[in-house]
Amino acid sequence: MNTNKVLLLAVMSTLTVSCATQRTAGGLVDTNNQYATSNNVTAPPSAKPGECYVNLHTKPVTEQTSQQVLKRAASQKIEIVPASYATGEETVLIKPAGTRLEVVPAVYEPAEEQVLVKPVGKRLVPVDAVFEDKSEQVLVTAASTYWKRSTVAEASNSGAKEQIAGDDGYVMCLIEKPAVYKAVTKRVMVTGPSSREEVIPAEYTTVRKTVLKTPATTREVAVPAEYAKVKTTKLVSPAAEKITEIPAEYETVTSTKTVSADKWEWRRILCATNSTPAKLQEIESALLAAGQNPGTVDGVVDSNTLSALQAYQASKGLPVDHGRYINIDTVKSLGVAPQ
Repeated sequence: MNTNKVLLLAVMSTLTVSCATQRTAGGLVDTNNQYATSNNVTAPPSAKPGECYVNLHTKPVTEQTSQQVLKRAASQKIEIVPASYATGEETVLIKPAGTRLEVVPAVYEPAEEQVLVKPVGKRLVPVDAVFEDKSEQVLVTAASTYWKRSTVAEASNSGAKEQIAGDDGYVMCLIEKPAVYKAVTKRVMVTGPSSREEVIPAEYTTVRKTVLKTPATTREVAVPAEYAKVKTTKLVSPAAEKITEIPAEYETVTSTKTVSADKWEWRRILCATNSTPAKLQEIESALLAAGQNPGTVDGVVDSNTLSALQAYQASKGLPVDHGRYINIDTVKSLGVAPQ
């Protein structure tokens, strides 16, 4: 069985329903007779039958207050900050920019030139006579006529000129005898001898030489400025007065004041007779509804139940029982009837 549970049951068993008791250094007090023990502890006032109480020693409650006490007033610290200088390099103009004239030399290039050696001329060229062979018919025998005696029929057939002579009826035909020619070939001069004028072309020779392409000129050339680097020392910040505010110093003084002195007080708790499994199940269910975790709702007070009770008491500002008992204020806060 859980140690806390055993302790709880042990405490509850000593707190009977018919009486309220007080655990003290000198023994127990019978609340029914309301008499004091050797240390003069009295029974709970106005106790009713069936109620159980536990007598607790409350330590004195003190309250600490702190306040700031001036230790040293605010002041000023004045310091002279010396001037600061920086050494560096500076570019200085030595010679300003200007111009100068520059000669641009002439440009030459090789070239070829045709040079006249002999000009165009003329000359007479003889032209021979032109002959050609021609054929012509030369008369050998001139044409002539002669009479030929024939019959009328022959005459009519030959087409000769007829002339009828005599009485015997013969016919005398005048027959034309053609001229006789022969072909004769001879050279005939077509064109007589002459002369013609012929042009004699000029004669040239190739001469290689160097010719001027671009004549010499002048141009203006910009001369850049000349600079030099010199070492310089420049003032970065002048001397100044530095005022430092020194804040006031405070110290915390803590004082303790007693709010309530130590005392013994009676606290009503759940009696053993009322802490039935059913009542404990009510308490566990109420803890669960309040957002605490009492473990299994079984009517058994174990470490989970006690942890849930303490967490609930702390969250509600109730007296914390530290696992020894269940005070009635907590039972009422959970909405559970004490009896």
